[in-house]
Order: sequence, then C-alpha cells, then structure tokens
Amino acid sequence: YIKRCKEKEINEFIQNKGFDIKKVENIVAPLKYIRDKTHFHIDRDSVKDSKEVWNSAGVKGKDLADVVDTVWEILKYLFKLEYSKDFDLLDYNGKDATLIAKYAEDLRRASSRRAGENGGFLED
Repeated sequence: YIKRCKEKEINEFIQNKGFDIKKVENIVAPLKYIRDKTHFHIDRDSVKDSKEVWNSAGVKGKDLADVVDTVWEILKYLFKLEYSKDFDLLDYNGKDATLIAKYAEDLRRASSRRAGENGGFLED
C-alpha cells in the first residue's frame, strides 16, 4: 500500500541510497508462505517443524534482517518527508517480554490441563 501511494518518493530514495528493492519484493511471497504455514493459517504438520518451513521458503535470517533494515530506512525517510522531522524511536528495554512469555506459558499449561480433564477437548 505504502509503495503504491509513495512510489516516486521511494524509488528516488532507494536509488540515492543504493538499496536493492528487488530483495524486498522477492521476500514477500516466501514470508507469506511462512506466515500461512506457521502463524495465521496454521498448517497442523508445518507448525511442528517451523524450521523446515523457513528452509522450504528459502529465507535466511540475514536476508530477512537486511530487508527489515531496508524497509525501516524507507519508512523513516517517508515519515520525515510527511512530518518534516525524524521519527523518534522510543527506548525499549524488553523487561515486559519475560512477563509476557510467562503469561503465555501459564495459559498454555492451563489449556493443557483443561484439555486433559475434558478428554482432549477444550470447553468454554
């Protein structure tokens, strides 16, 4: 959507910076495949082996990191064009991540217990 709306500005920026927009475009389909298999339209077999899904998609961590960095630079540039100021990135220390992970694990354990009590079926 953003690329469609700001295509001229993005093209000028990536040419000036020497970014390879093809890397971004080429990773879209593999990321959708990964998303569909492991995150949203979960495939029951694939979710057990997410590493294989990533391997099948041909996406390496470095490739993903490079694309994320490129897109981040583009978004910061567009923000500055729109608002005439830099995007202020808030400091994040990650302290809440441990609490979130603990909460998720507690929910998983509670769900497992409920499933066991109900013959494998969860009830509301």
